[in-house]
Amino acid sequence: MYPGTWGQGFCLWNAAYARLAVGDEDAAIALFMEMIDVTSAAGLAIGEMTACNVLGEIWEARGMLDTSRAFWERGLHCRREVGALRIGHVHGTMPMALLAVARVAGKQGDLAAASKLLREGLPIAEQTREVATAQQMAELLRKTSQVEPTQRATLRPEGGVWRIEFNGTNVHVPELKGLWHLRELVSRPREFIPALALIGATSKEPLPRGDTGRRRSSPRRRRAGEAEC
Repeated sequence: MYPGTWGQGFCLWNAAYARLAVGDEDAAIALFMEMIDVTSAAGLAIGEMTACNVLGEIWEARGMLDTSRAFWERGLHCRREVGALRIGHVHGTMPMALLAVARVAGKQGDLAAASKLLREGLPIAEQTREVATAQQMAELLRKTSQVEPTQRATLRPEGGVWRIEFNGTNVHVPELKGLWHLRELVSRPREFIPALALIGATSKEPLPRGDTGRRRSSPRRRRAGEAEC
């Protein structure tokens, strides 16, 4: 049954592309849909993926973004099932599949989903040296990042408790030393803070910049009359 099913799917694929070549998109869509039914029933993920990708492209060109995204996402799911970054020239690559879904999601205004897919796919495209795809992903990521909703967070002590706010949601938790440590760490992104310095993080006064505090002067270097710290 498997060889016959594969042959049937392959015939449908060729017939559908022949319809596309003469401009009969509606007939091609019907054939690709039949190909999906045949290949998915037989568990032939590559054949299902191929048909889904073409349908995603057709519906995207027609401006039917919901339908297009559904097919692109189904094709991506099939590709993940296959588990291969590359499956030959006709079937494209994993970065190309991620870019397609991200592109349509961006057109729909779903910037969070688009950014997530692009951040997943860009390192893969760079690793597999898909220069053109990587450039497209980087450019689209720049656009989505510029208008991506900003998440806001607050962490501060208030009268014996801590107020934690994230995107409009507020909670109050008991005062814990670990929260003072966290406050210092998040207030100084990408800055080195020695662990011993956090011992002093118990008040609203920020920790001094540097290490654990002032150094004691060496006795042999102290000037006359200078007090030891």
